[in-house]
Amino acid sequence: MSHPNYEIPPELNSLLIDFTVSVLVHRPPDLIEYSANYFNRLLNDRRSSAPGNHSFQGNHCNEDDNDSNSSDIKPPARLSFTRRKSVFAEHYDPEEDEGETEQIFYPKSDAQRRCLSEAIKNILLFRSLEPSEMSELIDAMFERKVEANEVVIKQGDDGDYFYVIADGTFSITVANGDGTEKEVGKYTGSGSFGELALMYNMPRAATVHATTKGSLWAMSRQTFRRIVLKRAFMKRKEYESFIEKGDQADGMYFVQEGFVRIVKEKENGQEQELSRLDKGGYFGELALITKKPRAASAYAASPESWMF
Repeated sequence: MSHPNYEIPPELNSLLIDFTVSVLVHRPPDLIEYSANYFNRLLNDRRSSAPGNHSFQGNHCNEDDNDSNSSDIKPPARLSFTRRKSVFAEHYDPEEDEGETEQIFYPKSDAQRRCLSEAIKNILLFRSLEPSEMSELIDAMFERKVEANEVVIKQGDDGDYFYVIADGTFSITVANGDGTEKEVGKYTGSGSFGELALMYNMPRAATVHATTKGSLWAMSRQTFRRIVLKRAFMKRKEYESFIEKGDQADGMYFVQEGFVRIVKEKENGQEQELSRLDKGGYFGELALITKKPRAASAYAASPESWMF
Protein backbone atom coordinates (compact mmCIF):
# COMPACT_ATOMS: atom_id res chain seq x y z
CA MET A 1 0.00 0.00 0.00
CA SER A 2 1.52 3.29 -1.10
CA HIS A 3 1.69 6.17 1.33
CA PRO A 4 0.30 9.58 0.32
CA ASN A 5 2.89 12.17 -0.71
CA TYR A 6 2.46 15.19 1.55
CA GLU A 7 3.79 18.41 0.07
CA ILE A 8 4.10 21.60 2.12
CA PRO A 9 2.73 24.59 0.16
CA PRO A 10 5.54 27.10 -0.48
CA GLU A 11 3.45 29.98 0.91
CA LEU A 12 2.81 28.22 4.25
CA ASN A 13 6.19 29.20 5.72
CA SER A 14 5.68 32.94 5.05
CA LEU A 15 2.09 32.77 6.29
CA LEU A 16 3.09 31.19 9.60
CA ILE A 17 6.03 33.56 10.07
CA ASP A 18 3.76 36.60 9.55
CA PHE A 19 1.26 35.19 12.03
CA THR A 20 4.01 34.47 14.57
CA VAL A 21 5.32 38.02 14.23
CA SER A 22 1.83 39.38 14.85
CA VAL A 23 1.34 37.19 17.95
CA LEU A 24 4.71 38.19 19.40
CA VAL A 25 3.98 41.88 18.82
CA HIS A 26 0.45 41.87 20.28
CA ARG A 27 0.73 39.06 22.85
CA PRO A 28 -3.06 38.51 22.82
CA PRO A 29 -4.69 37.19 26.01
CA ASP A 30 -6.90 34.81 24.00
CA LEU A 31 -4.81 33.16 21.28
CA ILE A 32 -7.72 31.21 19.75
CA GLU A 33 -9.90 34.31 19.34
CA TYR A 34 -6.96 36.32 18.03
CA SER A 35 -6.08 33.60 15.50
CA ALA A 36 -9.66 33.42 14.21
CA ASN A 37 -9.85 37.20 13.81
CA TYR A 38 -6.40 37.35 12.21
CA PHE A 39 -7.10 34.83 9.46
CA ASN A 40 -10.68 36.04 8.88
CA ARG A 41 -9.40 39.56 8.32
CA LEU A 42 -6.63 38.23 6.09
CA LEU A 43 -9.25 36.47 3.97
CA ASN A 44 -11.51 39.54 3.87
CA ASP A 45 -8.60 41.76 2.86
CA ARG A 46 -7.76 39.45 -0.01
CA ARG A 47 -11.36 39.37 -1.18
CA SER A 48 -11.77 43.09 -0.92
CA SER A 49 -10.78 45.18 -3.91
CA ALA A 50 -9.97 48.15 -1.71
CA PRO A 51 -6.60 48.17 0.08
CA GLY A 52 -6.92 47.38 3.81
CA ASN A 53 -5.46 49.25 6.72
CA HIS A 54 -2.90 46.89 8.24
CA SER A 55 -1.38 49.10 10.89
CA PHE A 56 -1.16 47.88 14.45
CA GLN A 57 0.00 49.11 17.82
CA GLY A 58 2.49 47.43 20.11
CA ASN A 59 1.21 45.99 23.35
CA HIS A 60 2.50 47.97 26.33
CA CYS A 61 3.50 46.46 29.67
CA ASN A 62 1.47 49.01 31.63
CA GLU A 63 -1.60 48.66 29.44
CA ASP A 64 -4.76 47.27 31.05
CA ASP A 65 -5.77 44.01 29.41
CA ASN A 66 -9.41 45.12 29.53
CA ASP A 67 -8.61 48.05 27.25
CA SER A 68 -7.33 45.86 24.44
CA ASN A 69 -9.76 44.31 22.00
CA SER A 70 -8.22 41.60 19.88
CA SER A 71 -11.08 41.77 17.41
CA ASP A 72 -10.01 45.32 16.48
CA ILE A 73 -6.48 44.25 15.57
CA LYS A 74 -5.74 43.71 11.91
CA PRO A 75 -2.94 41.52 10.60
CA PRO A 76 0.27 43.30 9.64
CA ALA A 77 1.18 44.03 6.06
CA ARG A 78 3.00 41.29 4.18
CA LEU A 79 6.56 41.28 5.44
CA SER A 80 9.52 40.98 3.13
CA PHE A 81 12.03 38.36 4.32
CA THR A 82 15.08 39.04 2.16
CA ARG A 83 17.44 36.32 3.32
CA ARG A 84 21.13 37.10 3.61
CA LYS A 85 23.43 34.13 3.19
CA SER A 86 25.77 35.38 5.90
CA VAL A 87 22.97 35.08 8.44
CA PHE A 88 21.91 31.56 7.56
CA ALA A 89 25.51 30.37 7.21
CA GLU A 90 25.99 31.11 10.91
CA HIS A 91 24.92 27.86 12.51
CA TYR A 92 24.66 27.32 16.24
CA ASP A 93 24.39 23.83 17.71
CA PRO A 94 24.14 23.83 21.52
CA GLU A 95 25.19 20.17 21.57
CA GLU A 96 28.57 21.15 20.09
CA ASP A 97 29.04 24.09 22.48
CA GLU A 98 30.96 22.52 25.33
CA GLY A 99 32.78 25.65 26.47
CA GLU A 100 32.06 27.28 29.81
CA THR A 101 31.43 30.98 29.25
CA GLU A 102 31.93 33.45 32.07
CA GLN A 103 28.61 34.87 33.21
CA ILE A 104 28.01 38.42 31.94
CA PHE A 105 26.96 40.98 34.53
CA TYR A 106 25.90 44.63 34.11
CA PRO A 107 24.98 46.37 37.40
CA LYS A 108 21.36 47.50 37.78
CA SER A 109 19.30 49.06 40.54
CA ASP A 110 16.54 47.06 42.23
CA ALA A 111 13.96 49.19 40.43
CA GLN A 112 15.56 48.49 37.05
CA ARG A 113 15.66 44.75 37.75
CA ARG A 114 11.98 44.75 38.74
CA CYS A 115 11.09 46.67 35.58
CA LEU A 116 13.01 44.25 33.36
CA SER A 117 11.51 41.25 35.14
CA GLU A 118 7.99 42.56 34.50
CA ALA A 119 8.82 43.35 30.88
CA ILE A 120 10.14 39.91 29.93
CA LYS A 121 8.26 37.49 32.19
CA ASN A 122 5.40 37.04 29.69
CA ILE A 123 7.57 36.80 26.58
CA LEU A 124 6.96 33.36 25.08
CA LEU A 125 10.65 32.49 24.72
CA PHE A 126 11.40 33.09 28.39
CA ARG A 127 8.36 31.54 30.09
CA SER A 128 10.08 28.20 30.69
CA LEU A 129 13.17 29.69 32.35
CA GLU A 130 13.87 29.01 35.99
CA PRO A 131 14.14 32.04 38.34
CA SER A 132 17.93 31.64 38.39
CA GLU A 133 18.04 31.63 34.59
CA MET A 134 15.79 34.69 34.42
CA SER A 135 18.10 36.46 36.85
CA GLU A 136 21.10 35.58 34.67
CA LEU A 137 19.28 36.92 31.62
CA ILE A 138 18.59 40.24 33.37
CA ASP A 139 22.22 40.42 34.54
CA ALA A 140 23.38 40.12 30.92
CA MET A 141 21.30 43.04 29.60
CA PHE A 142 23.02 46.40 29.17
CA GLU A 143 21.60 49.89 28.65
CA ARG A 144 21.68 51.58 25.25
CA LYS A 145 20.80 55.26 24.87
CA VAL A 146 19.20 56.36 21.60
CA GLU A 147 18.52 59.71 19.98
CA ALA A 148 15.44 60.76 18.03
CA ASN A 149 15.38 59.31 14.48
CA GLU A 150 18.07 56.75 15.35
CA VAL A 151 17.54 53.35 13.69
CA VAL A 152 17.73 50.54 16.24
CA ILE A 153 17.18 47.57 13.91
CA LYS A 154 16.79 47.58 10.14
CA GLN A 155 14.65 45.23 8.09
CA GLY A 156 16.80 42.56 6.40
CA ASP A 157 19.82 43.04 8.68
CA ASP A 158 21.26 40.36 10.93
CA GLY A 159 19.36 39.74 14.16
CA ASP A 160 22.17 40.70 16.54
CA TYR A 161 20.38 42.04 19.64
CA PHE A 162 17.16 41.63 21.61
CA TYR A 163 15.74 44.83 23.12
CA VAL A 164 13.47 45.83 26.00
CA ILE A 165 12.26 49.44 25.96
CA ALA A 166 12.99 51.45 29.12
CA ASP A 167 11.59 54.75 27.86
CA GLY A 168 10.96 56.64 24.65
CA THR A 169 8.76 56.19 21.59
CA PHE A 170 9.69 53.85 18.74
CA SER A 171 8.14 53.33 15.31
CA ILE A 172 7.88 49.98 13.49
CA THR A 173 8.03 50.13 9.69
CA VAL A 174 8.19 47.63 6.83
CA ALA A 175 9.39 48.21 3.29
CA ASN A 176 6.86 48.37 0.47
CA GLY A 177 7.55 46.97 -2.96
CA ASP A 178 8.16 50.47 -4.35
CA GLY A 179 11.00 51.18 -1.92
CA THR A 180 8.96 53.30 0.50
CA GLU A 181 8.34 52.39 4.13
CA LYS A 182 5.01 52.01 5.90
CA GLU A 183 4.50 52.34 9.65
CA VAL A 184 2.81 49.22 11.02
CA GLY A 185 3.12 49.80 14.75
CA LYS A 186 4.51 51.88 17.59
CA TYR A 187 5.95 51.35 21.07
CA THR A 188 5.47 54.05 23.69
CA GLY A 189 7.54 53.76 26.84
CA SER A 190 7.51 49.95 27.04
CA GLY A 191 7.61 46.76 25.02
CA SER A 192 10.27 44.51 23.53
CA PHE A 193 11.43 43.45 20.08
CA GLY A 194 14.08 41.39 18.34
CA GLU A 195 13.52 37.98 19.93
CA LEU A 196 12.09 36.41 16.75
CA ALA A 197 15.22 37.02 14.67
CA LEU A 198 17.42 35.72 17.47
CA MET A 199 15.42 32.55 17.99
CA TYR A 200 14.92 31.59 14.36
CA ASN A 201 18.27 32.89 13.04
CA MET A 202 16.64 34.99 10.35
CA PRO A 203 16.95 38.61 9.17
CA ARG A 204 14.98 41.35 10.85
CA ALA A 205 11.35 41.35 9.71
CA ALA A 206 10.89 45.10 10.20
CA THR A 207 12.71 48.35 10.93
CA VAL A 208 12.44 49.97 14.37
CA HIS A 209 13.63 53.53 14.90
CA ALA A 210 13.34 55.97 17.78
CA THR A 211 10.97 58.87 17.24
CA THR A 212 12.06 60.48 20.52
CA LYS A 213 15.10 60.35 22.75
CA GLY A 214 15.00 57.17 24.84
CA SER A 215 16.81 54.16 26.24
CA LEU A 216 16.75 50.40 25.76
CA TRP A 217 18.00 47.33 27.55
CA ALA A 218 19.86 45.08 25.10
CA MET A 219 21.18 41.53 25.06
CA SER A 220 23.53 40.14 22.41
CA ARG A 221 22.73 37.21 20.16
CA GLN A 222 25.55 35.10 21.64
CA THR A 223 24.30 35.70 25.18
CA PHE A 224 20.71 35.02 24.15
CA ARG A 225 21.66 31.69 22.63
CA ARG A 226 23.82 30.64 25.54
CA ILE A 227 21.15 31.41 28.13
CA VAL A 228 17.99 30.48 26.24
CA LEU A 229 18.90 27.92 23.59
CA LYS A 230 21.72 26.11 25.36
CA ARG A 231 19.88 26.02 28.70
CA ALA A 232 16.79 24.63 26.95
CA PHE A 233 18.92 21.99 25.25
CA MET A 234 20.68 21.03 28.47
CA LYS A 235 17.36 20.81 30.31
CA ARG A 236 15.87 18.59 27.59
CA LYS A 237 18.99 16.44 27.52
CA GLU A 238 18.91 16.11 31.29
CA TYR A 239 15.28 14.97 31.19
CA GLU A 240 15.98 12.30 28.58
CA SER A 241 18.01 10.04 30.84
CA PHE A 242 19.45 10.43 34.32
CA ILE A 243 21.01 6.98 34.59
CA GLU A 244 21.90 4.49 31.86
CA LYS A 245 22.36 0.80 32.53
CA GLY A 246 26.07 0.00 32.69
CA ASP A 247 27.13 3.49 33.80
CA GLN A 248 29.54 3.78 36.70
CA ALA A 249 27.91 4.89 39.97
CA ASP A 250 28.57 8.55 40.75
CA GLY A 251 25.78 9.15 43.26
CA MET A 252 22.14 8.48 44.13
CA TYR A 253 19.09 10.58 43.25
CA PHE A 254 16.06 11.87 45.15
CA VAL A 255 12.86 12.83 43.30
CA GLN A 256 11.74 16.35 44.21
CA GLU A 257 9.01 16.83 41.58
CA GLY A 258 7.37 14.79 38.83
CA PHE A 259 7.85 11.09 38.09
CA VAL A 260 10.79 8.85 37.17
CA ARG A 261 10.63 5.51 35.34
CA ILE A 262 13.10 2.77 36.29
CA VAL A 263 13.51 0.42 33.33
CA LYS A 264 15.67 -2.56 32.39
CA GLU A 265 16.40 -3.89 28.93
CA LYS A 266 15.32 -7.49 28.34
CA GLU A 267 17.18 -10.03 26.23
CA ASN A 268 14.98 -9.28 23.21
CA GLY A 269 16.01 -5.61 23.36
CA GLN A 270 12.69 -4.32 24.68
CA GLU A 271 12.52 -2.24 27.84
CA GLN A 272 10.64 -3.46 30.90
CA GLU A 273 9.45 -0.91 33.45
CA LEU A 274 10.50 -2.07 36.92
CA SER A 275 9.02 0.76 38.94
CA ARG A 276 7.80 4.33 38.82
CA LEU A 277 8.87 6.82 41.49
CA ASP A 278 7.19 10.06 42.46
CA LYS A 279 8.06 12.86 44.88
CA GLY A 280 10.08 11.54 47.82
CA GLY A 281 11.35 8.46 46.01
CA TYR A 282 15.01 7.70 45.43
CA PHE A 283 17.12 5.50 43.18
CA GLY A 284 20.74 4.69 42.32
CA GLU A 285 21.77 3.67 45.83
CA LEU A 286 22.44 0.00 45.00
CA ALA A 287 25.24 0.65 42.52
CA LEU A 288 26.72 3.17 44.93
CA ILE A 289 26.82 0.59 47.74
CA THR A 290 28.03 -2.37 45.66
CA LYS A 291 30.36 -0.20 43.52
CA LYS A 292 29.10 -2.05 40.45
CA PRO A 293 27.80 -0.54 37.18
CA ARG A 294 24.18 0.58 37.07
CA ALA A 295 21.79 -2.37 36.83
CA ALA A 296 18.92 -0.35 35.29
CA SER A 297 18.18 2.94 33.52
CA ALA A 298 16.20 5.89 34.90
CA TYR A 299 14.16 8.26 32.72
CA ALA A 300 12.05 11.30 33.51
CA ALA A 301 8.38 10.45 33.01
CA SER A 302 7.19 14.07 33.08
CA PRO A 303 8.70 17.35 31.83
CA GLU A 304 8.59 18.86 35.33
CA SER A 305 10.68 16.06 36.84
CA TRP A 306 13.38 17.35 39.16
CA MET A 307 16.08 15.25 40.84
CA PHE A 308 19.10 15.96 42.99
